[in-house]
Amino acid sequence: MRDRFSIDMTHGPLLGKILRFSLPLMASNILQMLFSAADSVVGYYCGLCGREEIPIHVRLDLPETLPVDEMDLCLVLSNLLENALEASLRTAAVRRQITVTAYLHAARLLLIEVENPFDGTVKEKDGVFRSSKRKGDGVGLQSVRHIAERSGGASTFTYQDGVFRARVMLRG
Repeated sequence: MRDRFSIDMTHGPLLGKILRFSLPLMASNILQMLFSAADSVVGYYCGLCGREEIPIHVRLDLPETLPVDEMDLCLVLSNLLENALEASLRTAAVRRQITVTAYLHAARLLLIEVENPFDGTVKEKDGVFRSSKRKGDGVGLQSVRHIAERSGGASTFTYQDGVFRARVMLRG
């Protein structure tokens, strides 16, 4: 295994400007050709974070051949990163940051964690999160939970002291 995609968007304004212009191009072209679909999803959100000046720390330590369905992994990552980005945009600029980690824990066990600060309140009832975009239940985290359970894995979502943390285990 090797660290296939790692970027830190906190190295000052010049690097941020460079990455803000280059990462969207990379995410839409180069990463799709050179890396997995999961790398492309993360690259896309890195580009969005760069454009919004949100520091993002990414550590994907994944094998070339995944033991889990790659589409499931991409759906989990995109749902979690979209939520983290939207929460960050509603958070004071000084607190904005997203951390993404995904790695193989055992031969057929993939662990994913996304963490971001949030301002305000998280609305949850009986384990179901309410949408912050519209009235009713949110579908993103429910989808993540369903994918994890369908694979024989699990998911937990915690929020404490202004930090939201999603942990997902996918089984292959």
